[in-house]
Amino acid sequence: MSRWSGIIAAATVAGLLLVGCGSNALQEGDLLESTQDLRVNGESVWDDGTTEAFTKDVPPGTVFRVLYAQRGTLDIIECEPIKVEKSEDATFIVEYFLPPHLRNRFGFKSFSVTLSLADIGTKIKRLEKPK
Repeated sequence: MSRWSGIIAAATVAGLLLVGCGSNALQEGDLLESTQDLRVNGESVWDDGTTEAFTKDVPPGTVFRVLYAQRGTLDIIECEPIKVEKSEDATFIVEYFLPPHLRNRFGFKSFSVTLSLADIGTKIKRLEKPK
């Protein structure tokens, strides 16, 4: 192996570890569930690109789908709620998370929430991916 090949291989491995490609790193589509009452921060998005932040308390059993693979040293992960209070109905979920002044505003497009990675294993558990 040439000197450059060794350097490139070492840099590749270091880069993969840095961006969270290890077996424990969260990947797009992973499912997480709150195991106790949890306060989440969220962001609503409109067609024109504007956003507005909000905070919501969610009950145990709320299920979230990871939107983007875990990267670098960030201590949060962006998710979309897919089940709350035993309901998977999209309209119910939007109404549960967003107050009327946000969800009824013209041009409402979507929303997401961020979860703290520090809460995984304490307030949040990972679920098996559906096959």
